Amino acid sequence: MLKSRDLVLEPELVNKTLGIEISNQLIVKSLKKSRLDAKLRGKKIVCTIPRYRTDIFGVMDLVEEVALGYGIQNLAPTMPESVSAGERNHTTKTLETVRSLMIGLGYLEVMNFELTSKEILYDKTGRESSKIISVADSKSQEHIILRDMLLPGMMEVLSRNIHESYPQKIFEIGTIFEKDSPIKEGIHLSCLSAHKDVNFTEVKSVLQSFLKTGFNLSCNTVPQKESMFVDGRTGSIVVNGKKLGSLGEMDAKVADNFKLRTPVAGFEIKLTDLLS
Repeated sequence: MLKSRDLVLEPELVNKTLGIEISNQLIVKSLKKSRLDAKLRGKKIVCTIPRYRTDIFGVMDLVEEVALGYGIQNLAPTMPESVSAGERNHTTKTLETVRSLMIGLGYLEVMNFELTSKEILYDKTGRESSKIISVADSKSQEHIILRDMLLPGMMEVLSRNIHESYPQKIFEIGTIFEKDSPIKEGIHLSCLSAHKDVNFTEVKSVLQSFLKTGFNLSCNTVPQKESMFVDGRTGSIVVNGKKLGSLGEMDAKVADNFKLRTPVAGFEIKLTDLLS
């Protein structure tokens, strides 16, 4: 059974952290407003933590309780001492442009977790899993693998929305991970279009419009074999002689694994190379 415990709080820490100047007595009063038993002992405050307050681990948690008891509305905002002004960096600005372009092309943004499962990332897509990156001591079997691709997670999004009307057009901008020493991170853009008339030509035209409008670039598509896509209806995305991704029509077996009965096509491209 958990027991009550005492924590010693320095009044100076409270005032410095919250940017205020209040007396020790007022700090004690604020803690009591938060239903904590606090007493002043010399120049320090001893606070007894009830056993049911499992959310309080250290003195900084007590500072937060003082702020709540004192009243957040009573904390006057102040200007920082630094005269430098922050701004968005080049990557953030470019990603916002990418986001606006995809929305303008008729796609809805989705956001998935960077941790996923082996079933979604490899088993359902038929992808080779020798470079799998798993985390230790995961509390959930659904969040145990660091993703190396966005498309599988987006297929899962479509599978959870089969009750919605079609066409469904979604895109995601997110971080992927590559097995190396140390592990490499990259930013990808992926999009999927699901409706009865979707085909390779549609997603290629979206890709070309995106590259031309956003980066003033053109691309070539080179035939390839990819487990997720239909043979003969897939290709590598090549920009300036470098492979940056893949596109194509989703294989029927993969779609069936995700319980999709509607044709799906899409692409995934490395944004990291374009951003640099």
